[in-house]
Amino acid sequence: MRVLHLPVNIASQISVTVRALRAQGIDAEGFVLSGSPIQDHTGLRVRQAASPIGWSPARLATRLGHCAEVLALIARADVVHWHFAATVCPWSLDLRWARSLGRPQFIEFWGSDIRDPDQECLDNPFFAEVRATQEYRDMESAALSTARQRRFASFGATALAAIGVAEFLRPGLFTRTAMTRQRVDLVKYRPAYPSRDERTPLVVHSPTAPVIKGTEAVLAAVRSLEARRPLRFQLIQNMPHAQATAAVADCDIFVDQLRLGYHGLA
Repeated sequence: MRVLHLPVNIASQISVTVRALRAQGIDAEGFVLSGSPIQDHTGLRVRQAASPIGWSPARLATRLGHCAEVLALIARADVVHWHFAATVCPWSLDLRWARSLGRPQFIEFWGSDIRDPDQECLDNPFFAEVRATQEYRDMESAALSTARQRRFASFGATALAAIGVAEFLRPGLFTRTAMTRQRVDLVKYRPAYPSRDERTPLVVHSPTAPVIKGTEAVLAAVRSLEARRPLRFQLIQNMPHAQATAAVADCDIFVDQLRLGYHGLA
């Protein structure tokens, strides 16, 4: 079986999944656009996306080249697995192509792609406090959530979502839905327990988006604790994936995020 994953390597999940499938003997391929240094892109085809601003022959050529590559990959695949409500080709040509070839399609949602801020605010006052200023406010709305889901549902995709995201799936849109779990490559990690002899704990906080992750509250807590006892603190931002992973392994206490109520991949 040939499985194709496209096109956003959110939290390194395409890389982890592709490598796990290959380890099971499955012919898995991953094509992603605009890789971030905070992600692990091992085993993937990484392409730089064309600038979203303005028009030029070079930008058009870049986008057409990506589209042609993806259409060829879809033709070779038996299953197409989309991530983060994103596609590569204009006018949903890649979705249309996969459907015309009869390829089973899956769309895995990851958070901001379908988060409905109106719904989130109803039972999460911590999110409501920063709704107007949080980093993903321009890409999150009830209308955008519905439109993105309807787009994939119209091409027969099965919807996948983890806890904390599945609640935003629109009833009746998808013929099939399933719960998933975030994937972690356990081979890359080894236990690193805090030393009993270390009297000054190291606290690490790694926010990809400081407002929505509650970084201000973390810093305030650190300042309060430092006034009472020795404490080491490290804020990790825009650090290469391997370096960030090593920093987290060295800490005694790790703080992920405070405002969304469930864990991500950190």
